[in-house]
Amino acid sequence: MSEPERDRVDLNSVEHLLGYFDPQVLASYRNEAHKYVIKSDFFEGQLRITEEYYRELEQLGKTDEGVYVDFGYRTLEDGSLAVVAWLPDLFEKSKSHVQKWNAFHLEDPHWTVDHDERFDKWVRRCFGEDWDVDSGPSYSLASLARHRHIFQSSKRLSRRARPSSQSNLASGKTERECMKARP
Repeated sequence: MSEPERDRVDLNSVEHLLGYFDPQVLASYRNEAHKYVIKSDFFEGQLRITEEYYRELEQLGKTDEGVYVDFGYRTLEDGSLAVVAWLPDLFEKSKSHVQKWNAFHLEDPHWTVDHDERFDKWVRRCFGEDWDVDSGPSYSLASLARHRHIFQSSKRLSRRARPSSQSNLASGKTERECMKARP
């Protein structure tokens, strides 16, 4: 069995656990940024509640009203995107949100006949456990920002670790005076 056939069989075995939705399902969550966080990239995303909102729900004893959905994208034949959600996340971790999502459910979507790179990457990452799938630009930018932050932090630490003569220079002493003052 070729690799594409094996991937198709794997998808067929989980197809009943996937739900397809109009992307507008995410709009109401975006409008309440103090409650919800949507992390989305080229082919995958996550919808979660904010830590602050979780604490509010916790105080009210309503943590079951949270939302935790992993999703991907699939291209429709007209070129627009559908959100594809892992239904166990919706029905088990986000029960109070099922009705909202149901209003955006796509009953009989018609998929593109062309290669769907986004969906292919999502399936390979989620069901093929292929961690060599290139992540999208948001991940790359976040990774770059983390590396830059680490670099900037190390520069600040190295400045703090300099001998006290550096702080003396800032007070107006010449470098020679500072060197003489060193033990």
